[in-house]
Amino acid sequence: VPLSVMNSFKNNPDWIEKYPGAYKNVRLVFGITFLLVRVVLWTPIYWNFVSLASMLLYSSDVVSTQIILSIFILASLVLTILQYFWASKIVGALVKGGPKKKKEAKKVD
Repeated sequence: VPLSVMNSFKNNPDWIEKYPGAYKNVRLVFGITFLLVRVVLWTPIYWNFVSLASMLLYSSDVVSTQIILSIFILASLVLTILQYFWASKIVGALVKGGPKKKKEAKKVD
């Protein structure tokens, strides 16, 4: 839900100008929610999944099972790295305090 509200603001730049405080709060709530769910809560679940899938992978004698588990482990690793990448971007934005403001071009007379 916070991402949907934030996207609504981004799709309507006049809302950002009219309600800058609400936009800032929505960005903060989105950032905190993302970090909590996709980093703090996801990490232990991810390691549990990888350990269980790895045990099953190494104990299985069926090649198709080994292939499928290898794909699952690889895909989960790629998606987890992507989550951490986005988390680093969100932390950077939270530390800076807001979005980058566009610099107006200097007028040459």
